[in-house]
Amino acid sequence: MAAQSWNIGELKITEVIQFEGVEASRLVGDGTLPDATPEVVSAFHELKPLYVNEQNELLWAVRAYVVRTPDNRLILLDTCLGDDKHFPGQLQMW
Repeated sequence: MAAQSWNIGELKITEVIQFEGVEASRLVGDGTLPDATPEVVSAFHELKPLYVNEQNELLWAVRAYVVRTPDNRLILLDTCLGDDKHFPGQLQMW
């Protein structure tokens, strides 16, 4: 999916995608997202099709957002998991 941009009032928000589209089901089994089973995820209809696939699996993505203010200031909103946390299994790299 291509990066998206939105305008909210005088702010322009642009998505920055590092990677996306990896099914998060492998993260359920290793304990990172233990409650994100297809049965639980299926209740969140508003996430389809951008963030949940046909099998009701979350589509894992790493992204940030850049906010541009009217005076051309840039603010980076990092939505990732962050540093100094312990994650089991697949996310040990963080």
